[in-house]
Amino acid sequence: MVSNRVWRVAGRWLLTTIATAVIARWLRCALDEDRPRIRRAHATEEEVGLSASRYAQLMRYSPMMLVYRRIVRLAGQRLAAAGSDSVRPLRVLDVGCGPGTLAAAIAAAQPDATVLALDRSAAMLHAARRQHRTSRICLIQGDGAALPLREETVDLTVATLALHHWRDGEAVLREVRRVLPATGQMLLFDLRRDMALPLWLLMYLATQFLGKIMRLPGNEPAASVASAYTPAEAEWLAGRAGLRGVFARRGFAWLWLDGTRTRPD
Repeated sequence: MVSNRVWRVAGRWLLTTIATAVIARWLRCALDEDRPRIRRAHATEEEVGLSASRYAQLMRYSPMMLVYRRIVRLAGQRLAAAGSDSVRPLRVLDVGCGPGTLAAAIAAAQPDATVLALDRSAAMLHAARRQHRTSRICLIQGDGAALPLREETVDLTVATLALHHWRDGEAVLREVRRVLPATGQMLLFDLRRDMALPLWLLMYLATQFLGKIMRLPGNEPAASVASAYTPAEAEWLAGRAGLRGVFARRGFAWLWLDGTRTRPD
């Protein structure tokens, strides 16, 4: 009798939580119609109090490792195509590299390429330096909106889960355009705000339960989803930055900005 009552209470609570999430999602989508297309950036991991070591630990055991493997594979294909036309060693730039997990994976898979890993956070770069003891990654502390690189000196730019953190996404993408040659490539992965409803509910429940269990600050991961772009917004932003050959591709819960600096003939 007691167990049946507990199950009924738990079931009602779960249905109430899901109904609340659905209504909140509907209201947010309705209000978004009147919002500007350039969205407010979400705080960085450092600003919400997530330590670099904690972030690195979360990434190591998260589905992002599957994304990193895909980017490493795609990076190899893009660099192979660029290598035939290049007269200098190929260069890859990871903007917002965090603890350097992706940069290290690309460096291991592409021994002939130079990998530049840039982040604003000194703590993140310290974590990268401690975890990936290799001279093949050049760690740079700097702002993506003012890249400390000369024009047309990077063959491939990558970024993961960084777009929704950038305070001025257009400025960062303009800098990416500046350092890429005409045939330079960009691969950017991020969450999408308009993800499918079942996945949005999963994020909501993850925030309510896993976020508290794992002591994630800043109402994560729901806060990152709310600050993310839609694929249409991201492609529009890339166009404003002058990346005419970059287009958005949609996933269930994510988006890719993928292509070349200039539109292919």
